[in-house]
Amino acid sequence: MTTTEDEQQLGNSTTGYVPIFSGSKADYDSFKEDIDDWEFSTKIPKETRAARLILVQIEQVKKIMRTVPKEQRRTANGVSLIMKEMDKKYLQSPANTSNSKFETFNSMYRLKGETTESFILKYELAYDDLVKADPEVKCSERLLTLNALAHLEVDQKDKHYPSHEGVDYACHRGLCGEPLRQG
Repeated sequence: MTTTEDEQQLGNSTTGYVPIFSGSKADYDSFKEDIDDWEFSTKIPKETRAARLILVQIEQVKKIMRTVPKEQRRTANGVSLIMKEMDKKYLQSPANTSNSKFETFNSMYRLKGETTESFILKYELAYDDLVKADPEVKCSERLLTLNALAHLEVDQKDKHYPSHEGVDYACHRGLCGEPLRQG
């Protein structure tokens, strides 16, 4: 069975190509970025994008999006108008965003069974999110390395840098010029 281009753009109503928002303030920044990417890449006509966006959302989100009058939603600016309404409900103040990102970053620990590489990537992304939310946050590479080691929960014997035994996060951050290795 073949599908039309229109059906391919909409995708499945629950997991389709149109970004779906969880309704959580913590996910809103990511949702906004997904919307920007979707608007840039979709071939859905601008006048119908808002309707397509609304249809895949959870009820709570649909209600907020539908506070924009139907006539305005069905214009080339419909998605933009919806996102302005969403911003009113979900956009956090810079102070709250910064605090939230710091708490996420500072409370990270490697989960049982999680690889070192996976944890370090999540750790770096959380730090990047923190700096994006609050550009005044500054952390030396050394402090970042020490904090990562503390949160990685590596045995003390594996933390010494010269021998490169176990995980050497300093190497991964480019401090010694050698690639990350796992013990």
